[in-house]
Amino acid sequence: GIDSRRESRIVTAAVIRMGQTLGHRLVAEGVETEAQLNALRALGCNYGQGHLFGRPLDPTAIVDAIARSIEAQRSTEARSALPRRRTLSESDSSKLM
Repeated sequence: GIDSRRESRIVTAAVIRMGQTLGHRLVAEGVETEAQLNALRALGCNYGQGHLFGRPLDPTAIVDAIARSIEAQRSTEARSALPRRRTLSESDSSKLM
């Protein structure tokens, strides 16, 4: 109810301020709507988790998602390690004539 109930917003703001005062980074759990996310951002919450970001996964799906993420990262790293194609500048093209 942070996005619709004043009391919820006041309590949430107090908890966030307390955590910040203690030097902690904060995670809001149960974020389900953009309105909730916007309210938490406005209050200075660092992180959020909940259905807005993704549905819970069973253990097999988690392992598969991590494996796909690692493979995508390796693929990106491999592409960036390839030599880049050179384009011919005017000075280079004059050498061809």
